[in-house]
Amino acid sequence: MINKKSVLTSEEGYYYTDLKDVYFKNKVELKDPAYYIKTDSLLYNTENETARFIAETFIKDSSGRTIETKEGSYNLHTGKAEFAQRPLVHDKNLFATGNEMVSDDSTGIVQMRGNAVIIDSLNNTTIIGGEIFVNKKKNSFLAIKKPLMIVKQDNGSI
Repeated sequence: MINKKSVLTSEEGYYYTDLKDVYFKNKVELKDPAYYIKTDSLLYNTENETARFIAETFIKDSSGRTIETKEGSYNLHTGKAEFAQRPLVHDKNLFATGNEMVSDDSTGIVQMRGNAVIIDSLNNTTIIGGEIFVNKKKNSFLAIKKPLMIVKQDNGSI
């Protein structure tokens, strides 16, 4: 399936006309100048341009950030994403996870809920909280619900 600059391929595909859903199965790859997605199964709604992840999925964007998830969705038009079942995000020197993540590319805000963790290997910092908000545009974060920040130093940590 080709949609503007995106090319989505798989070994099998089923189109449900009443729902406007395409079900891609077996060796699914989505190539776009902004990102690359590899999975075994993917649902794509042609009307609202939303990809739904229903199996283990690997995503890599043009900046090199990777996301590993088992469940979620991404709207190609709005840039809003939701991930569940403890997704893993690797972004340069950062590692992040939480039970659920919600991200909005337009605002740069990422919200991690449920046992959220951010590990910053460049600054030797770990942030843990029940909920963490990250503002990528301002390079800031807010941890709430029993937050904990660990800063590694030469002979220990605080």
